[in-house]
Amino acid sequence: MERLRQVRDRRLGTAELLQDAPSCGVRERRERDIEQVTRILNHLVQYIRTDLKWASGYAEAAKGAFGGSESPIWEGLTLIANMRMCANVPAQHAIQTALGGYQSVSELIVPGGRFHEQSKLAAKLLNEIPGVSCVEPRGALYCFPRLDPEMYPIVDDQQFVIELLRAKKILVTHGTGFNWFEPDHFRLVTLPAVPELEEAIGRIASFLESYA
Repeated sequence: MERLRQVRDRRLGTAELLQDAPSCGVRERRERDIEQVTRILNHLVQYIRTDLKWASGYAEAAKGAFGGSESPIWEGLTLIANMRMCANVPAQHAIQTALGGYQSVSELIVPGGRFHEQSKLAAKLLNEIPGVSCVEPRGALYCFPRLDPEMYPIVDDQQFVIELLRAKKILVTHGTGFNWFEPDHFRLVTLPAVPELEEAIGRIASFLESYA
């Protein structure tokens, strides 16, 4: 598992991992397995659309590779694949067409580009809410604002997220879900269009008014 994580994080080359792979036949077969595992870990397909809201991906490996589906290596691969991909069936049908389209995000991340403007706006609107502070993203597609514990004495941030969802129909992710050590952060994705971000953050502000 640790060796797989090192490949995923590119701290370990696939040739080094190859030495650990159980025998599945000839060496050429093992090398092909390694290539397919690398595809799973590092080359999941993402397609940038006009209104990006989903990521799609695929994974493949030779049948019986690495000792079969009961081996610890397969368990690790399944875990990583589940973390990196979502079960978005409609988008899976679009992958073939998407791969033949324009793949650059350059114009989206410069001033005036959609991703750039949406992240700046989200951070600005969040910082305008009393007791909320947010560092402007520098490339991430989400904000990670902090809630002042003096103003919002949240003990269970997962419960806070559930209450926000029920009250305002806005879904964010609790900060401790990303191993943050205090229940004073949440994550907000900045991919929706500007009007949707304005509406969503406005609902968060309204919810916090009654939560303080």
